[in-house]
Amino acid sequence: MFLTDGTGFEMNGNQGTDGLLYADRTPLPNYYELQHNYARAFVTIDHSPLTIDHSPLTIDHSPLTIEHSAAQKETADKNGQSSMVNGQCSMFNGQCSIFNLQCTNRYDFLNLKDNVTFHWFITTDRDTVARGAFSPDCAPRSSVPYTLSVPYAAILSQPSQALTILHFDIEDAQGHTFLHQSFVLNKPEQHWSGEGDPMQLVQEGPLVRAGRKPTMAECITQKGKLPAHYLLPIDNAEVKADVVTEPTADGGQRVSFTLTPDTADVFRAELGLACLLDPALDRVQWIGQGPFASYPGRHRACRYGFWAKHQDDLYFEGNHGGVDAAYVSDSQGRGLLIVGDSLNLNFEQTDRGLVLTVNAAVSGQGPKFAKTAFKGWRRGDGPVSASFTVYRVESAPRLFQSAADVPAPFRPFLTQYDTYLMRYADIKKM
Repeated sequence: MFLTDGTGFEMNGNQGTDGLLYADRTPLPNYYELQHNYARAFVTIDHSPLTIDHSPLTIDHSPLTIEHSAAQKETADKNGQSSMVNGQCSMFNGQCSIFNLQCTNRYDFLNLKDNVTFHWFITTDRDTVARGAFSPDCAPRSSVPYTLSVPYAAILSQPSQALTILHFDIEDAQGHTFLHQSFVLNKPEQHWSGEGDPMQLVQEGPLVRAGRKPTMAECITQKGKLPAHYLLPIDNAEVKADVVTEPTADGGQRVSFTLTPDTADVFRAELGLACLLDPALDRVQWIGQGPFASYPGRHRACRYGFWAKHQDDLYFEGNHGGVDAAYVSDSQGRGLLIVGDSLNLNFEQTDRGLVLTVNAAVSGQGPKFAKTAFKGWRRGDGPVSASFTVYRVESAPRLFQSAADVPAPFRPFLTQYDTYLMRYADIKKM
């Protein structure tokens, strides 16, 4: 790339320029982060317990559609229940779930009424069970409360058994959706199971992750302090590792680990427990924050839901925060299920296969040229700990789609400098 002063530099790996868009206007994740931060309208929700009104009720709101199977419709007809009555939220045994929302308008001159539409839908597990839309009367640069009423039987007939999420797609008058949001209404404990030894699908590991593929900012601001190799054996002189593994009654392996850095002048942006997986495992599905990588200070473009990416996807690599379950598999469904509580998982592609890491510590990426406000981990900063359960599975577990249904990778370019392939020998300390 040539500059106006006659100098230039090579676009090589992640050492080139970056911004919001690629040359063909394909967005970088930075674009979606900025889009969320500067959204012209957004919604927040009161997470206090739902109010259930047991009195006979008809609320005249925006059009509402409740999606049922044929059997559910037949049962509803017998019980005198209705899924849609001329755009009114009708009675389901006299019960209605009330969601207290706050709609915010950032426009300087535009009322949201008839100019911005909040399309919403509710999912239980992977099924959409209710949807609708509204356009609130909200003056410029203000916020207003809005009560969203949904038939109780439509979404919470079995509240303890279904992962329930309220989603919003916010659209302007030109039909452009400029913001996606989601709110978890119910997250029950899931019951997983596996069979076989997970280590049979691991080429090397466990290993200690003691760093990451450096960003341009880290190459500049931490010059001379980045680790030469950031995948280390369990027994090493740089990061002390204590790992405990025990079998579970449901066929899994419970793994708990503690890492303590023991180097004084090395910037370690991530600390975790890693494995180099079987090269046939080439796709990841997860339940948690997505669809992009996320870090402290850069996570607002993500939202909770079900996500799936092939290893060749432009947006595949990086740390993914807030993950409750991840299913890594080959094209036939054989693979590993990793389960925990709001885990940080790093997906990294190499010439020998995927390196999957459960991180116990993650630093933010910071600005490009200024000194980062996010800490790395050096001697005296530990210890850090995490735990998870891993299962070997032969097909897609409950809540996950078939491995064959994972979307084809999004690859708009012949080469992708943001996700350039690292040689395993260059990141693993021998």
